[in-house]
Amino acid sequence: MTITDPISTHDAPLTELIERAARPIPVLWPLRTAIAINPLWDLRDTDFDSALATAAATLGIDGLPSPQLLADAYRRGRITDIDLAAALADHSPHPTDLQPCPPARAPLRTRLHTHQLADALTVLVDLEVSKWCATYIAGTTAHPNSGFYTTWRQWMRSDRVARRWGIGDAYRLPDTPHEAILNALYQLNRTDDDEQLLELTAQLGRLPGWAAHAKWRTMWAPATETTPALDLVNYLAVRLSYEATLYLVAPTSPLDGPPLPTPLEDTTTAALPTPTDPTLAATLQHLPLRTQQRIWLHAYENHYRDRLLTALNHADRTEPSTSRPQAQLVFCIDTRSEGLRRHLEALGDYPTYGFAGFFGVPARVEPWHSDDRLDLLPALLTPSVTITQQPTDRAHARRATEATDDLTAGLWALRSAQKSPLASYLLAEAGGCLLGPAAFARTVAPRAASTIAHWLRTRITPDTNLHYLVSGPTAPTDDEQTQFAETMLRATGLTDTFARVVTLCGHGSTTTNNPYASALDCGACGAARGATSARIAAAMLNRPAIRMRLRARGIDIPTDTVFVAAEHDTTTDVVAFFDTSVLPDTHRADIAQLRDDLARAGRALAAERATDLPGAPRRNTLGRNAHTHAATRAADWAQLQPEWGLARNAAFLIAPRQLSAPLNLQRRCFLHSYEPDADTTGATLEAIMTGPMVVAHWINAAYYFSTVDPTVLGAGDKSAHNIIGEIGVFQGAGSDLKLGLPHQSVYTTPHRPYHEPMRLLVAITAPRQRIDAIIDAHRDITHLVNGNWLTLAAHDNGTWWLRRGHNWEPWHTPTDPHQLENEQ
Repeated sequence: MTITDPISTHDAPLTELIERAARPIPVLWPLRTAIAINPLWDLRDTDFDSALATAAATLGIDGLPSPQLLADAYRRGRITDIDLAAALADHSPHPTDLQPCPPARAPLRTRLHTHQLADALTVLVDLEVSKWCATYIAGTTAHPNSGFYTTWRQWMRSDRVARRWGIGDAYRLPDTPHEAILNALYQLNRTDDDEQLLELTAQLGRLPGWAAHAKWRTMWAPATETTPALDLVNYLAVRLSYEATLYLVAPTSPLDGPPLPTPLEDTTTAALPTPTDPTLAATLQHLPLRTQQRIWLHAYENHYRDRLLTALNHADRTEPSTSRPQAQLVFCIDTRSEGLRRHLEALGDYPTYGFAGFFGVPARVEPWHSDDRLDLLPALLTPSVTITQQPTDRAHARRATEATDDLTAGLWALRSAQKSPLASYLLAEAGGCLLGPAAFARTVAPRAASTIAHWLRTRITPDTNLHYLVSGPTAPTDDEQTQFAETMLRATGLTDTFARVVTLCGHGSTTTNNPYASALDCGACGAARGATSARIAAAMLNRPAIRMRLRARGIDIPTDTVFVAAEHDTTTDVVAFFDTSVLPDTHRADIAQLRDDLARAGRALAAERATDLPGAPRRNTLGRNAHTHAATRAADWAQLQPEWGLARNAAFLIAPRQLSAPLNLQRRCFLHSYEPDADTTGATLEAIMTGPMVVAHWINAAYYFSTVDPTVLGAGDKSAHNIIGEIGVFQGAGSDLKLGLPHQSVYTTPHRPYHEPMRLLVAITAPRQRIDAIIDAHRDITHLVNGNWLTLAAHDNGTWWLRRGHNWEPWHTPTDPHQLENEQ
């Protein structure tokens, strides 16, 4: 992505400098589409350790698991001396081991004679810049046609802090943000490109949250984005204007007192654990601390890798049946789907498949009676088709939408009053008699209150019976739909022996009072729920015209096969079906049986998950009560951990389901179906490695960095979140937007992580030459593999191989292996 805002094209050299300066800065999506992403994605062209060093200098992060986490893992046997010895044998020195980057420092420190004054002024700059960013985003003052810098200049005319600091007196603020940046750099004596790059990077690193939002707005936001345009150029113009003014007006005489640490510095040092093997301990002690941390991380990762590959090798597999199955189900590759698939497969002849949850349809959806558009596809892709939502009965839909509009207007007025300083007090007095009992019910009996609220909504705003147009002049062409369908079916290997019912099962999460709700939905659907994508794909596959074209391409779907859409609620483990009214009566019994078995599988999964959920009851009857408990968590507006999301994700399997079907993978693996023998050209594997594999890496990296560096790259405690303009959150009254995932998404207690921070293990069943060709053909994949951003294993002719650098080495079963199910 590059800077494309028209205002930034006036000065190409400066634009290029800003792009380079922003490379270490993460990207922060708005809360409504809070996808998980590798925060160091723009450093992927360097290796993992070099990227950590760059981020350490800019953001003040460490980037590796803490000594406390590693010591606890060693104590529990999660890391053994065998793992350490193997990691040490694989170790090769890295330049960053002996040249650690200095911690990030306040920009003014390099210019003023006293650290104390510089630190104090830098904190003031942070507070002022954050204050005006929040004011601009929240829209407390309407400036629809003005950029952030122009609006800020207008605010400065009446701002007391600005007058006290001399902004406008020390030098006249330029008219455009580009001029402001260049003028400030000149005032700060940053004259050559290297000095300017360092200055811009340091300024962005001071408030990485706001900088990350500006980076999203500049490089990733769609052209239709309507949020205020707080982009990198405008943001830097404001920040540098403060910085340059203070540099000119601040006294430079030394003050008494020691230098103050910057907010990003951490002077504490904890010791790594000492191995019980004396030889191993002595060898490690002679290595630099950073090197030891890397070796411990490798041992941590290798332990899981070896147990997983051992379990896959020793799995008790059965040959797939050649008879027609009861039903077939295509699930999203999401790790949470693994548990439901496993429990369902145990109940009958239900082959399951894995595919990205947008089911191969890169669609922009235009909802009925709404200007909002949904891009239901991974962030790496752009929509290629538009799907329109329409009601079956327009007259009935108009009446229903009128009621919906009235309810929406009432809720909007209520929320607006709650945000108004004066009206909020009046609301408490006038509406307390109504809102008080409702709040009491939601607190004391959240599940019952949610049921009542749902009943009221269905009475006030009846169902409009909406469907998605997949035929007609506004729909994608038949050729496009056929291509979407063929891609999904061939990628999963679902090309023959079709069951009477084939279910496309997306997923979504039901939570209450959760700003990060979208982070629990489907990443492959642009952080939206997956039901819509499933409904669109199923409707396409049920069209006779599409089946006729598929038949011409060698995929013959029987006339008695129907595709049905469903959605797995990952918080409650309830599966809902959609559009069943249009299916033939001959299939009612099939769907009823499948619905019953999915309900049984969901109850079993809810009981399994409850053993990990903080606050879940620990009693023998939990199996019967787990479903009720999960539903209560979903409805509880005070629940900070309704579910764990994708915490503990560790591996991405690209393989036939038979490779892993007998195993309990503990909801830790992304599962993408792949039939290597049918992919003679390698095109299917190429699509998986360049799409879903990268998305899985993003998710894995987001959880990794939110765990190892929660202060900078984590979103903090949910209980102290304050939402800012629907784009992000502050921690309390904090001065910066929070990055990454909330603390409760990765930690069981304030100091005990639930997530195990490891780089993604990608295990592929395919010839190594095919994998190598794909790596060599795609620069991003080359960087991820050769730069140690992930671990790559290949299952080739019955043998596991590990990719090390540019070569493959056979993997050997470790001494005293344990089955994956026994790992804690």
